[in-house]
Amino acid sequence: MNILYLTSEGLTEPIGYSQILPFLCNLAKRGVHIHILSLEDDHMYKKGKKRIEDIVNNAGIEWSVVVEDTYKIPLISFFRNQNRLKSKASKLCKMRSFDIVHGRSYLVANIGLYLKKHYQTKLLFDMRLFYADDKIDTLVWKMGNPLYRMMYLYFKNKEQKLFNLSDYIVTKTETSKNILIQDYHVQIPVSVIPSCVDFNLFNREAITVEEQESIRKQLGVTKDDFIISYIGSLGNCYMLNEMMSFVSELIKVKPQTKFLIITPDSEDIVIASAKKYGVDLQKIIIEFVMRNQMPLYISIMDVSIFFIRPVFSKKASSPKKMGEVLSLGIPIITNKGVGDVNAIVKNGTFGLLIEDFSTKSYQQAISQLDNLLKTTSSLCSDTAKSYFSLEKGANEYARIYEQLKTSLIEN
Repeated sequence: MNILYLTSEGLTEPIGYSQILPFLCNLAKRGVHIHILSLEDDHMYKKGKKRIEDIVNNAGIEWSVVVEDTYKIPLISFFRNQNRLKSKASKLCKMRSFDIVHGRSYLVANIGLYLKKHYQTKLLFDMRLFYADDKIDTLVWKMGNPLYRMMYLYFKNKEQKLFNLSDYIVTKTETSKNILIQDYHVQIPVSVIPSCVDFNLFNREAITVEEQESIRKQLGVTKDDFIISYIGSLGNCYMLNEMMSFVSELIKVKPQTKFLIITPDSEDIVIASAKKYGVDLQKIIIEFVMRNQMPLYISIMDVSIFFIRPVFSKKASSPKKMGEVLSLGIPIITNKGVGDVNAIVKNGTFGLLIEDFSTKSYQQAISQLDNLLKTTSSLCSDTAKSYFSLEKGANEYARIYEQLKTSLIEN
């Protein structure tokens, strides 16, 4: 079975390295022949090319690259990149006989439609999110701007074509699957594969007490401190101010609280938020952590928090951080209205769901925190394995590939 895997998120970037490669390496071990075509940032590609080449070569995966165009007008860059990816993908299809084009996200799945028409491949549309709606919800596109409104309508039109003409759709949540079927009247098969966790990396048993003590010393915390943490990017739909407000209420109840924020973003916005909500900067720890060190940092947390704006596009969101934190036995505090979070999190068992972003809701959650902390580590990790297993996700992709290959032969 030959797969052409298209992605506009580079393998040398964090998402490509942590989310795409583990799946594809797993599938390659099963005998699936995979050729990846990725759009790479020039700086990241030069920096990470050798590391990725070693990984894909060891897995028996072929890798082709288009280096991202960075013309000063973003819209022109976008269409240039699309045309270059399309041209490269077409050349690959002329050179090889691919059974399936696997398009990860809207941007490359549209190229998949072209390849399906001209080279008789099957198309797996791995949608990830509601792309155009996400751009509006995150304020990247403002509908008052005629150009952005045109882009929104363009991609909503492309979206409907993908829903109608793809051979299979993968989305990350049951909530978005229901939307596709009930609201968009999608007729083709739809499977749910959430953001999955590599349990070989996120393995509590591989972390020693000595390593934990070393990290605590490095961060300037002790076992007596209560560590609440947020992991990930800040801004847009990630609600730093609301999380800081929650922490300000938590400190009133647990004065020994420290707020550990692990992020690649500037510390300036964290400091501004802490000052806004009266949180002593001595209570704030801001770190950038390499992925291979992330499990160790998570292991010293008492609880992890993430608030995500509950807008429409986030119905398709499966927060990767949730599975990673739970896999290491750490309970979570989060909000309703994001992906399948409502269905997965059981209040008072391994997580708390806040009703809204009011002080009253924060105080109510904090009053339940001591019961939450009685949660056993194994309950959290068992939940992660149940919902976010990389092996289960790879099994489902393999099943879909086999189904599409069978239908290709029958046709």
